[in-house]
Amino acid sequence: MTINHAEFHRMFAAVPALEPRKVEKNAITLGTAGHYVRIRLAPEIPQRFGALTLASTTVDFEFTGFSPEEIVAFFVHMDRYFQRAGG
Repeated sequence: MTINHAEFHRMFAAVPALEPRKVEKNAITLGTAGHYVRIRLAPEIPQRFGALTLASTTVDFEFTGFSPEEIVAFFVHMDRYFQRAGG
């Protein structure tokens, strides 16, 4: 994702999702034992587009106890909160 960690945490805080939440610097865990998702943020890497430099990070999702349908629903829901203008 072309996003820095601070912006990811800011935007993700608005996403109604599984509770409880455990928020760490580079990871977020949602849910309870046996049914949770752990989201890990890789180190930020600057991406250069001509004179423009944007922070970029790889985001890793690890699902435990989710059906395939629940995983799809999670990403559809999360995607709505991360959409930005621009078409």
